Amino acid sequence: MTDKKQANIFMIFFLVYIFLFQILSPLFLGIPMAFLMKMGVSETTFTQALIVGQDLIMFFIPMLLYMLFNGNKLRELIPFKRLSLSNAVYVILITLLIMPMMSVFSSITSLFVSNEISNFFTDIMINSPWWVSVLGIAVMPAIFEECMFRGYILTGYKKYGFIPAALISSLFFGMMHLDLYQLPYATFAGIIFAGFVYYTGSIYTSMLAHFIINGSQTFIMILASRFTDMDQLMAESQNYTFEESISSLYSLIAVMLICLPFLVILLKKFIKRNLSNSLEYRIDAIKEDGLIAYTEPEKVRIIDKYFIIICILYIGYMFISQLLGLSMQG
Repeated sequence: MTDKKQANIFMIFFLVYIFLFQILSPLFLGIPMAFLMKMGVSETTFTQALIVGQDLIMFFIPMLLYMLFNGNKLRELIPFKRLSLSNAVYVILITLLIMPMMSVFSSITSLFVSNEISNFFTDIMINSPWWVSVLGIAVMPAIFEECMFRGYILTGYKKYGFIPAALISSLFFGMMHLDLYQLPYATFAGIIFAGFVYYTGSIYTSMLAHFIINGSQTFIMILASRFTDMDQLMAESQNYTFEESISSLYSLIAVMLICLPFLVILLKKFIKRNLSNSLEYRIDAIKEDGLIAYTEPEKVRIIDKYFIIICILYIGYMFISQLLGLSMQG
């Protein structure tokens, strides 16, 4: 996965894969479920295993198939550089500061698009053991979604410079959710995640950030479900008036504006600290006589035939999913 063409072709393969899988999931999942239930495995246990293992099915399998088909090595596709403690602290602080901004994006989107995905996750967290929720919603997505989008996809674009690499990998990350409500805030988060990897050369940075976001929401919901009636709370939230939604949005914007100066300062310090790492990550190093030569980022046309095919597939999937009730949870 050394250029954008291969990254785009992989994204096309992935979209086709998840579309076919979700269409045929009653066959793929129904047969093993029936077999396991005959062996004494309960439907509840099977469902919990599916929640925990869904990212293995949806992300690991297509990544493995594509890697084997192209003959790539894992380290060529995913940057496994060690994460330093200081960079881990930067990632944690920056991630916490972008969360209010993500909430603003999701609140604005919810004014125009139904928020069914939130109900899905809430239902999982209420009706599943806490460890199932943590593994299925926080741990597994942080590993496999990051390996795909900040590994496979970002690696294909990294030599073209930060802006194209971050924008495309993040847009594809937003598309992956196959849900219009998640598209804006997931794309925004993806840009930050791409920046973490681009400026450190370490996939562990984006994994950590992804886990913090998903994990904090998971733990909050788990704790809230212990002390409140979540069904009633969800019902009340669905009955918010437009004025109440706008008032809540204003509060989130106020929190975002308070966090923004600190976010800018930390991002500048983080980028300055990791400039040398970004050069090492971006350019394939050429070692001659102990020296490493770097070249400038290549100029690239973002919109090509493969990118257009991806957009067509995404729009087609969204249209069909509205008819069939399909969605991608993650």
